[in-house]
Amino acid sequence: MKTNWDKRFMELADHISKWSKDNRSFVGAVLVKDNLVISTGYNGFYRGAEDLKEQYEDADTKEAMNLHAEENVILNAARLGIPTVGTTMYLNWFPCERCARTIVQAGIKRLVCGKKPDLNHPKYGQRFVQAMDTLRGGDIDLDYELLPEKIYKIDVGNIEGDIENYINEKFKEFIKGEKMWV
Repeated sequence: MKTNWDKRFMELADHISKWSKDNRSFVGAVLVKDNLVISTGYNGFYRGAEDLKEQYEDADTKEAMNLHAEENVILNAARLGIPTVGTTMYLNWFPCERCARTIVQAGIKRLVCGKKPDLNHPKYGQRFVQAMDTLRGGDIDLDYELLPEKIYKIDVGNIEGDIENYINEKFKEFIKGEKMWV
């Protein structure tokens, strides 16, 4: 069986996204060269900043201190002296227009996204269109390794007994991969 490297690296980007303290967006990025991880990043405050969850609730503080996952993965590579030219970036989201420009400038040649952009989204649609144009203009190969939609619903109508115990048991099954909740 052939290894699906795109899937593996996308799952790693999704895992890294959970390191973010921003409870509204969890974005992770992995930079790869020759099937080797050379850098990782997630959305969060700059290195050395006090990084408290409540700071993410204040829009001005978040805007002033936050770096996107794409920026962090590129800057982490630069900090270590690792070139980004010709690399592949795995990103569990679709980049904004600012990050699309950064990806092009860093010489990244391929972008694999875990989610297709909603070009008609009322808030982000136009930004996604601009990002798509920038990526095309920068001759970036764009692929998708779609992540499964997360389902966290429980039908509580037929539960008998202690609900906390029931949820704990179902969670253990979910973690082990035995069952998905529907």
